[in-house]
Amino acid sequence: MGNFEVKVLEFRGSAYQIGYNQGKQLDPKSLYWMKDFTHVPIDADETTAVFKSFAPHLLDEIQGLGDALEMSFERALRLFSGYDLPKLEAIGCSSKVTQDYLVRNYDFSPAVYDHQLVFSQPTEAAASAGYTLHQMGRHESVNEHGVATALHFVNNANQVTGFMSSTIVRMMADLCKSTDDCIQLLKELPHACSYNYSIGDSNGNHAVVEASTEKVVVRSGEEALACTNHFQDAGMSQFNRERLGHSNARQDAIEAKHADGEEVFKWFSDPESPMFFEDYEQFYGTLHTFAYLFDKALLLTKLAKGETLELKFQDWVKGKPIPTNVLKGMMSTYKRA
Repeated sequence: MGNFEVKVLEFRGSAYQIGYNQGKQLDPKSLYWMKDFTHVPIDADETTAVFKSFAPHLLDEIQGLGDALEMSFERALRLFSGYDLPKLEAIGCSSKVTQDYLVRNYDFSPAVYDHQLVFSQPTEAAASAGYTLHQMGRHESVNEHGVATALHFVNNANQVTGFMSSTIVRMMADLCKSTDDCIQLLKELPHACSYNYSIGDSNGNHAVVEASTEKVVVRSGEEALACTNHFQDAGMSQFNRERLGHSNARQDAIEAKHADGEEVFKWFSDPESPMFFEDYEQFYGTLHTFAYLFDKALLLTKLAKGETLELKFQDWVKGKPIPTNVLKGMMSTYKRA
């Protein structure tokens, strides 16, 4: 089965070597979809300075990517840094996070998708796993400290110079040892636009951070937190888009679902579930489901209508290889160009 695939990649070593090795396996044609919104020049000095303040090792990874692809450092910064990008519209993504698990769906189009699940263990930062965006960024992640995070688009109407959400998720994966660490980092970083971040850790602490370009609000203290594509805090409502019916409906469905992590994972990924969508031509189809079960230290993931990859993430951190190099899924309603 399968009419779309995701490569499962493993990288260990220095940040530069990981970037270089990842660049070497890339088909330059896979970067073609990025050209329309990466043609504007980047301020390399400003971008480099901001990365040096928060995650300097990622500059080494970007340098490695650029060297492998035989492009200038400035061009690599524009393509992979996720800083000061022109607007890129997004729609979906839902999650549920509790003290025991974080489960999320990523809903968008396969035409704007890296088709990569990367396991990375840099010497300068924490080991982590997640689906990539712009190669270096992540849609979601879990790291060796048992911290899991995921991004959820809210609005880009008031976009400013700052980091895009996938780079922020990557920084949390690399740098944070707890939910509190993630919250503190989110309060310090410059946000390009408005996103929700669902976060949990192996100590049972979980939260949803509502981050706009102007302020950051933390939702916590509830046994389970639903997260979709709008801010729920009353003081953040001015940053939401006008039409929230779809996002509200998914929030209601998540809040009504009471089950353990495995069952919620199956529910999110079930084509008959209210969480699963197939409007791929309209940039709203379920591409993958990702979960980390804090109580079992277990990573679960699958593509739409695909088979589940299940593994103990700490086994990989200790050197055990992933049992597959490809995930396969099915999108019956999508017509590839």
